[in-house]
Amino acid sequence: MAGGKAKGTSLRSEKRTTRIDKDVKKVSATNKLLSYAYDLLWSYRTWVDCSVTVVVFVDTEIDWKAYMQQVTQFKNGERDYLNIRGDTGPLVYPAGHVYIYSILHWVTNNGQDIRLGRSPILQWERTKETSVIRFFCFMIVRSERVPIRVERIVTSLCVVNFVGICFARTLHYQFYAWYFPTLPYLLWKTNMPLIFKAKVLIICEFAFNTFPATDVSSTVLHLSHFMLLASLFTASDESKYQSYLDAETRQDLTHFVNEECFDAARQFAMYYGSVTEELAEGAKVVSIDEQEIVLRLPKMNFTLAIGFGSSAPVTTEGYARRVLSGMSKEAEDGLARGVNMGQ
Repeated sequence: MAGGKAKGTSLRSEKRTTRIDKDVKKVSATNKLLSYAYDLLWSYRTWVDCSVTVVVFVDTEIDWKAYMQQVTQFKNGERDYLNIRGDTGPLVYPAGHVYIYSILHWVTNNGQDIRLGRSPILQWERTKETSVIRFFCFMIVRSERVPIRVERIVTSLCVVNFVGICFARTLHYQFYAWYFPTLPYLLWKTNMPLIFKAKVLIICEFAFNTFPATDVSSTVLHLSHFMLLASLFTASDESKYQSYLDAETRQDLTHFVNEECFDAARQFAMYYGSVTEELAEGAKVVSIDEQEIVLRLPKMNFTLAIGFGSSAPVTTEGYARRVLSGMSKEAEDGLARGVNMGQ
């Protein structure tokens, strides 16, 4: 968090925004519940999905029978593309996969013993995925805990789907319906000028509305695809993705201010909120998020929100502690001089 340290240097001179609301004690409790629900949804949903997939969908047949039918005809001597067909249609040119599936056809006893054909691939995939998972786990455990933002999840899903479109062996017209809704989102994730974003949309529309496909329509479609893919790869996302504080971190930070920083909540109310010493008595922090800290003032039956200003967004516990400690020191020094932020 090199950027975090740089932000921390401006704590003592910045005038912070404050907001007084009605008592939100119940709202605060609701927000905690929603935070836990958010963590549960995005942290553990994958495990539930995997379990259901294994139990319910034991095997998924995607063109296996059709490939085996085509291979059988090929091994019987047929070499005319028009005559080699399966349940899902004719053989697709240039049909290099036929040679690979001919081996699988032999290994799986004419396509009957699917488990035997899958076993070597599963072991190879397991080795590869285990190595990748260990690598990313090593990176994760060395970083501060932050939940993944929904925007990043959506972007990842859209980009992965688009990569599949870019490198698809063939593009049928129905494919357009699969990824067209994501095109505007992906285009506006890039740094391309507006005119180029519009051109990509127009080119895709032109290409998929040209029937039958021509060399020109296919070429411009692929060029627009790879231009978008390259733009996504080179686009800077530092300003587009901000991590969130999870529920546990927010509770830890609330405890940090209320219990570890002596009298900090009361000093925050007096210095940043210009609240009198009498009315600030009993002030407690009830909520902390990426943009502000919220105090409850029991004698006023109000809450006081104090913004982090240019120090925001506060997205990790370590950086948040530095910001809060700096604010506490600023408030203590200001009150010692007999001034507050409103003066």
